[in-house]
Amino acid sequence: MTRSRDVAVLADMLLASGAAAAGLLEPAVGVAAAGAAVGLSDRIRLALSRRAEHNLAAAAHGVRSTGQDVEEVVDALLRSAEGVSLVSEVLERIASAAFEQKARALGTCLGRAANASEMPEAAIEAETIWARLIDLLHRPHVMALLALGEPTYDEADESMLGAAEANKVAREFARTGAFVAVLNQYDAFTAQSVRADLKSWGLAQTVYGDQIGLHGGALDSDTFWRRTPHGESVARRLQADVGATPSDGSSL
Repeated sequence: MTRSRDVAVLADMLLASGAAAAGLLEPAVGVAAAGAAVGLSDRIRLALSRRAEHNLAAAAHGVRSTGQDVEEVVDALLRSAEGVSLVSEVLERIASAAFEQKARALGTCLGRAANASEMPEAAIEAETIWARLIDLLHRPHVMALLALGEPTYDEADESMLGAAEANKVAREFARTGAFVAVLNQYDAFTAQSVRADLKSWGLAQTVYGDQIGLHGGALDSDTFWRRTPHGESVARRLQADVGATPSDGSSL
């Protein structure tokens, strides 16, 4: 595979860091031989190597999306011990990322850290924290979190309630309904794990109707899902960095 200059720069930094994931860039010996009988371990190594290079290309795209050149970003970050630590940690996470868009999101961490003209050390620390959060997220988490954004709903539902309450009630049911619909795409264990994770990471919460101003009948005790303020910030950042959308989560 011919690597672009940007990918080569990131690959060299990963290899120089001595990170465990650097081994992913070393293809198995002899795997390229056409028709050769290849051992399972060699095929796994080759697949991981290809994924690592693909991820580095996605990360380079993420860096460039911040308006900077990859080499310039790396050079800027290597001027401090904190920057070196960030580069090493983020590149390892990029190489082993489960899907391309996560690698791109991680790449933006490097660009944002290098782009900080004021308080660069604080920016590096902030991007280190962000990279660690991104590393925790898998596609089901992202899709569920994004589903809790501003919902659409059937205006016909308004006929069921008075005009003053209809809009608010319909929106809350639509928001929670979209969240549940995403999780229904997965098995029960995965769905429960995502719910538990989003809560434990402070990204989403459950509230009763009377806690958010919904009253009347069963509404008081109905349970609704909402993003926390932190969850709102994370969702905005995902959408800004990689264009993640609530429709299918395919951008992350």
